[in-house]
Amino acid sequence: LHPLQVSTVMYVVQRMAQLASLFTLLALIVYVRARLEEKNGKKLTLLFPIIGISIFSTLALLSKESAVLIPLYILTIEYLLFNFHTHNARNRRRLWVLQFIFVLLPLITGLIYFASHYEQILNYASRNFTLSERLLTQSVAVIFYLGQIVFPRLSEMGLFLDDFPIYRSLDLMVIFSILSLLALVAIAIYTRHKSPLIAFGITWFLVSHLLESTVLPLEMVFEHRNYLALFGPVLSIVIGFNLLADRTHLSGTITKIIAFSILVIFSLQTFYRTISWSSEEDFAATQLINHPKSERTHNLLAQIAFKQGKRELALSELEQVSRINPADTSYHVLRVLAWCRDGVSEKQIEDAIKTTATIQHRKSARSVLYAVRNIEYLHSNGQCPAVSRENLLRLTTSMVNNPVIRNEALKYHIHARALAANNQLNEAKTFYLKAWRLKQQNLQPVFELIQLLRDNMRVEESCKVIEELLRSPISYDNNNTIKIDSLSASCPRAN
Repeated sequence: LHPLQVSTVMYVVQRMAQLASLFTLLALIVYVRARLEEKNGKKLTLLFPIIGISIFSTLALLSKESAVLIPLYILTIEYLLFNFHTHNARNRRRLWVLQFIFVLLPLITGLIYFASHYEQILNYASRNFTLSERLLTQSVAVIFYLGQIVFPRLSEMGLFLDDFPIYRSLDLMVIFSILSLLALVAIAIYTRHKSPLIAFGITWFLVSHLLESTVLPLEMVFEHRNYLALFGPVLSIVIGFNLLADRTHLSGTITKIIAFSILVIFSLQTFYRTISWSSEEDFAATQLINHPKSERTHNLLAQIAFKQGKRELALSELEQVSRINPADTSYHVLRVLAWCRDGVSEKQIEDAIKTTATIQHRKSARSVLYAVRNIEYLHSNGQCPAVSRENLLRLTTSMVNNPVIRNEALKYHIHARALAANNQLNEAKTFYLKAWRLKQQNLQPVFELIQLLRDNMRVEESCKVIEELLRSPISYDNNNTIKIDSLSASCPRAN
């Protein structure tokens, strides 16, 4: 019933966050159950928790990488709620076995992996911020999350929070946030013995953000990072409120009225927020009102406009993205795509080629890749007269040579088609084979190559390609197998 959880629940992609949270909780429940049985005087068994925690932890990890925090959750539960207490020495030994298997061993393994791969893990080359800037910003982001949990502000919520400011120095907001985090740690330490559940709630929240809100070069802010973390502050506040009510002798009726009022307010906020998800247009409009400087919001509005055939409006939104972030120049390529049926100036073509060659903005690079693919597709079907064969090849060459534009298999396939359109058959063959070898499940590049070679009377070469195809370890579906057999039938040496 908390409005901060709406985007995580409504956005289909974040089901992985929900599944990871579910299996994480199940793993922790198994651990807590085993510890409660020991606390009640029973023997601390190893088989049940080892099997249960292992299964649920594996499922959580398969759902999302955030499940690597399970060892720290277990350590938090043990340290703050059970205090490593056991009834006898035998149970204590069994407890240390569990701690070794599910806390110490994973932490050591993780540290070794991090130490041996830190250059890849901490690679900020494709980000517009540094490690220090991320840490400064995350101190503010974590306090922002906490504020949204305690005092939800719908105008600051959203699926797209890419307009969150990046802090590059120790300004007042950063200092305030760091001091606030230190205060939370101090409160957790102070309440460790007096009110362990308050300390547990605070520690739970901080542990939940250790992976996605610290050193990893992830995007700065997302609401779904609080899906599991939210439990901590809510628990601490509820326990703290009950303690305050007891000490001030607040009547039970007033306590219930306050609790009910908060529940109603949060429920209404949640309901109001879900309304904006009723359609793509309503969602985008709400995003625009709350986050007018969000690149993703304007990109979404552009997509909607393109679907509705409103090209001018779509290009206007994309141009707005370029104003917000000058590093995002994908607008130039998308403009060529939008107008390639009608007319594109030579300068606009040159701008698109330059953008494809130099773009360093990773999110935009993905847009450029698919825009170039669509331009090539339209061109191959005679629906893009504004782009000449030569300019198409220049465009795909720029794309292939830009390492920031990922998905090499698709890049090579697009470039091979452009080379073939320019009658550069040997080069086209090279890139067709590169595309297929990188992703052998996709047979389209190799089928196109075989047809291209046969159309140009290079049958022997096509048979060599078929021989390589037959040696592939990949198992293909029935239709593709029949097609491969049909092609190989005309090649005596292909068997």
